[in-house]
Amino acid sequence: MVGPNQNDVVRLPNFTLLPAIVEQSDAVALIQKRTAEHFAARYNIKLFQPPFPIPSVAIAGYWSQIHNRDSAHEWFRNRVRLAAL
Repeated sequence: MVGPNQNDVVRLPNFTLLPAIVEQSDAVALIQKRTAEHFAARYNIKLFQPPFPIPSVAIAGYWSQIHNRDSAHEWFRNRVRLAAL
């Protein structure tokens, strides 16, 4: 096989335990930058850029047309849009 090999140490159903596992072991994790920055501010972990290019990800949202002018729904869509930036 050419390129990096994947040797999973552990797979988690969510991010809750990830920073503690990385902090207390020699494991590394590849996660979103904003999440990593949040964890690094609270745990004794270091951030590094991956040594290979990461492709961008397209994010799309879908909703029923009846919600287009609903102010609460519009507020929620804008919050999701800002969080995804």
